[in-house]
Amino acid sequence: MTHVGIKLPSWGTRVRPEAVREVAEAAEACGFGSVWVSDHVVLPAKGSPLPPGTTFLDALATLSFAAGVTTTVQLATGVLIAPLRDPVPLAAQIASLDVLSGGRAVLGVGAGWLEGEFSLLERDFADRGKATDLLLGTLRECWAPDPVALPAGPASVRPKPARGRVPLVVGGHAAPALRRAAAHGDAWYASGLAPARFAATRAKLRALGGAHVATGAKTPVTGPGDLPAAVGAYTAAGADFVVVELPPDAGTGDVRRAAASLGLGDRPPVPLAAETGGAL
Repeated sequence: MTHVGIKLPSWGTRVRPEAVREVAEAAEACGFGSVWVSDHVVLPAKGSPLPPGTTFLDALATLSFAAGVTTTVQLATGVLIAPLRDPVPLAAQIASLDVLSGGRAVLGVGAGWLEGEFSLLERDFADRGKATDLLLGTLRECWAPDPVALPAGPASVRPKPARGRVPLVVGGHAAPALRRAAAHGDAWYASGLAPARFAATRAKLRALGGAHVATGAKTPVTGPGDLPAAVGAYTAAGADFVVVELPPDAGTGDVRRAAASLGLGDRPPVPLAAETGGAL
């Protein structure tokens, strides 16, 4: 069966903490297996495709908030812009979230796409792929037993994740992202791909050596009544997990209707799992 997650309303022009809490609580109560958050650090005043006044709550702070009002639902970034973060502090942050939530963290990362954001933060947009690969390798190193081999010398990096490691999900659908998912990822996550294109891109991932990688997709923003067809289409295209996104003003009632339309309350949530069957 397919794992079904849901996006938290952590970004937009009318972000409210009450909505984040309500959706997180309802998602867990109604049988969604995970909650997901998007990420941007700063938006250019000019040239951004997002509406003026768009707010992005910090991804890890939002998941920490969600962890405090839930007990079992997995907590995922979908996806964090990796080249905008320093790897070692991020490793400690993610491990801390994992420990404090009882082993529920899932880290999704991507190389980023908004060049103006990189410029404002004085990060190299052209080198973002290399920076993402470096970050993924450093995370694995930091979560391994001490001493950790950092460039400046051996170190102790703690805490370690509750389960010894945090699952890594790689986003993006260009060839470098697919190679990155095959080399470093436990899962690959696609956003903005129609089911047919998702299936074709998934086949490319397999051809690049990603047979062990779980694959998932985010649905377009839609109402509860349209979700069965959307989730069914991605499942038929080979998705192991699907993340649904309701309209920004969705509340508890919308989450309940979405879960009911998908039949989620009739069975325990399916955990995120690798293609080989191991839990993420």
